[in-house]
Amino acid sequence: MRFDRSRHLYYEPDDDNNCDEVCSIEGDTPAFVQFVNKTRRPVDIWWRNYEGQRYFYVRIGPSQHVNVDTFITHPWEFLDAITCERFVINNEKVFRPPPCIGNMRFRTHWNITAGVRTLRRAALIAVGSYMKNDNGVDTLGLPKVLVEEVKFAIRFMNQTYRLDLIEQVA
Repeated sequence: MRFDRSRHLYYEPDDDNNCDEVCSIEGDTPAFVQFVNKTRRPVDIWWRNYEGQRYFYVRIGPSQHVNVDTFITHPWEFLDAITCERFVINNEKVFRPPPCIGNMRFRTHWNITAGVRTLRRAALIAVGSYMKNDNGVDTLGLPKVLVEEVKFAIRFMNQTYRLDLIEQVA
C-alpha cells in the first residue's frame, strides 16, 4: 500500500500489481458493522468517498463502539485522535467489510487495535506527543538525523493533522 501525502490518498496493488486508488466503489451490497475501539486512545474514524477523498465520520473513546451502516466496497480508516497514528482492523490499515457479510441482517463486530510499531516509531510518537512544539528538540542531545525526525513528528502531529481535520469537517 502506498500513500500520497499531498492528496491524502492511499493506493493499493490490484491483481496485476498496478496501484489503484483507495475509494468507495459501489453502493449495492449493504454491510452492518460495529467498530469497537480496543485501544486506550481516542480514535477518529474516516470514510473514503467515490473519489478517494477522506471524510471524518466520528470520534470514539477507549472501549467505545459505533454502529455503521455501510457497503462492502467502502473503505474505512482509523487514526489516533492525538498522535495521528494509524490503527488497524485485522492488521490492515484500510478496512473494507468482507463480501461474506454483505446483506446479512445482523451487525458484525470489528476490533480497532494498534498495529505493530518499530521501536524507533514508538519513541518518535512518545517524544512527539510529549512536546508541544519543536523549539526544544535541539537541546535534547540527539543525533542530527533524529532531531529532524522528531521535529517532523511534532510538526505533523500538531499542525498537518489538525489542518486536515478542519478541512474535512468544514
